[in-house]
Amino acid sequence: WVSGTAPAKVDLGQDCVERASAGRSHICVVLTGGNVKCWGSVEYRALGHGPAQAYSTQGGMENLPYVNQGLGPVQQVACGRHHSCMLLVDGRAFCFGLGEDGRLGNGD
Repeated sequence: WVSGTAPAKVDLGQDCVERASAGRSHICVVLTGGNVKCWGSVEYRALGHGPAQAYSTQGGMENLPYVNQGLGPVQQVACGRHHSCMLLVDGRAFCFGLGEDGRLGNGD
């Protein structure tokens, strides 16, 4: 991996960021129109892409999948250390990642 001391532009193609949240080693953003993209460490599935899959961000972020595909537009996203949650416009919430201690709200 590469690190730097100067800010680097995140190329999301035509998408514009409305909101952003960062966890320990991942970032999720709400884009104009309510779609969400997450990138960073695939550890604990905190990116919302299902099974731990690495997605290349070389050449831009526009090829990253939308996390909320098929769920509807998102108004807010929050990242914890190893988990993330999305609040949809219709009021539903979806969480993913490390679920110990009830973090995901699904009884684990």
